Amino acid sequence: MRKKDGKILPLRLFDCRGLNVVHGVPIEDIRLIIQGHVKSGYNINPVAPITEDDQKYRKDPEKKDLMHCIVYVANAGNPSEQLTDEETEKQIRHVREKIAVQHLPQLVLFTNIDKVRISNTNDLMDIFRSQGVRDTCTKAAEYMQIPLMNVLPMSNYHEENLPTLEKDILALFYLLTMMQRANEYIIRITKDDVPDDFYD
Repeated sequence: MRKKDGKILPLRLFDCRGLNVVHGVPIEDIRLIIQGHVKSGYNINPVAPITEDDQKYRKDPEKKDLMHCIVYVANAGNPSEQLTDEETEKQIRHVREKIAVQHLPQLVLFTNIDKVRISNTNDLMDIFRSQGVRDTCTKAAEYMQIPLMNVLPMSNYHEENLPTLEKDILALFYLLTMMQRANEYIIRITKDDVPDDFYD
């Protein structure tokens, strides 16, 4: 993202453990992270959320401290464990309710999509024409209550010795998609605070 004067605004990617009853991130921590209350470097405690007296707690976050796009990662090769577990469903519903008022862009990166039959040749080039991939992504979209276009089927590297052009292009395209959604959100929440010629 560039300003009109050519300066590039910094981009930060935050990765944290997901929703899991035993080893995951407390639901309250997820809400606080998204809303910018948790500073970088905080060690997540799976059994207790951060408190306001913690040094890594930010009392008054600015817009730059917020998350601007949320990406859930799920395994398409075994979605039943990650997308139908009752406790996980409760956690996801709670998180979505807490952040609904922010209208944050939310995406699902559906990894290991090559474990789903893509085509007769299982060619990655057929990923956007495959009915099997579409059916799998549709189920994820319905479960997460997001548009189908927000589910991104991704093929992982797990057997290849060398990178492949198809997988690299797919990964870069999805990274660009995430950045565009974040960019759109930032422009939307800052439109009243910055001059019209701020963004490129």
